[in-house]
Amino acid sequence: MSGIRIIDTTVRDGQQSLWALNMRTGVMLTALERLDQAGYEAMEFFVPAAQIKKCLRDLNEDAFQWLRLGVKRATRTQLRLHGGYRTGIGKVPEAIGKLLVQKVIDCGITHARISDPWNDFDTLREEHDTMRAMGMEAVINLIYSISPRHTDEYFIERVRKAAAMKPYRLCFKDVGGLLTPDRLAALLPLVQEAAGEIPIEFHNPCNNGMRPYNAVEAARLGIRHIHTAVPPLANGSSQPSVFGVVRNLRALGHDVPLDFAPLEEASEFLTRIARRDGRIGAVGGGELDVLAIERGRQDLPVLHLTDEFRIGHTALRHLILAAREQVEQGQDEQEQDDPECDVSRVAQGSLLQEACRRRKSARRWSLR
Repeated sequence: MSGIRIIDTTVRDGQQSLWALNMRTGVMLTALERLDQAGYEAMEFFVPAAQIKKCLRDLNEDAFQWLRLGVKRATRTQLRLHGGYRTGIGKVPEAIGKLLVQKVIDCGITHARISDPWNDFDTLREEHDTMRAMGMEAVINLIYSISPRHTDEYFIERVRKAAAMKPYRLCFKDVGGLLTPDRLAALLPLVQEAAGEIPIEFHNPCNNGMRPYNAVEAARLGIRHIHTAVPPLANGSSQPSVFGVVRNLRALGHDVPLDFAPLEEASEFLTRIARRDGRIGAVGGGELDVLAIERGRQDLPVLHLTDEFRIGHTALRHLILAAREQVEQGQDEQEQDDPECDVSRVAQGSLLQEACRRRKSARRWSLR
């Protein structure tokens, strides 16, 4: 099988989703040095729309030190900007956004991943073309969602408009973690056909518990650029663990040129930091972590969230725990003796299907 390249999101999406951008520059530099040695195709690195304010307000750090020192530390791997000059919420003059992008380019970053939240690529074209003229190539997101409007025909039309810009790449982005393997198998071939020769990346958080399996399915369908993260900044509302995804891909015969040794060092280091700082999981962009911080500022009781929340949304996690509890307590002896209900198999990609199947045959059901 052909080779698959991995894009790392640990110090961008991983820490933004699970640590609410609370990673300090010194921690980033130590982790980045290991990540840079692993053989990633690229690493998402800087998200100024949120990171500048976070560094100044909460960390008392200079976000441009993060940028400058990080670029110097990563000598082997392409670093990426996340967002363009119109990214973010607020009345910021467009000239300021362009100046920021230019400073990022001046520091040595020449690739970005950009979006329009409505998949309005007629609007995004101006930003894409302007950034290209400045020296910044863009990966353009196609944002997946579920609604009566988001039909196959809708996605085909939007992909054709995006591909007409001749971007560096497209990225099939399931920002809400809504994709199922069946929907992916039906939609992705249509997206690939509409994209033509434009390469496609795959970005899919783990909110619904199916992302590791979706990554394998995407590779089976021909995707050759997959986003992952390094634990403890993987899973939950972040990207899936690089270790599980790469092992699964290699087991299926794919060539994935990645060295686990430096990644294991990075994972051990970040885990020590997480334990030292009492980092908690979050759902969707670090909201729970931010909520805990703000409650502490207002002298309200601090929320103590367990690691159970790291896997994904609360309801899904309760569903899985209840299904496991049925087996452990012997509520359904027939299922308990069924080798197909082995938890290790469930954990490898079909948690939700397994939980739903058990729910139908359960004598009691409790969501605590």
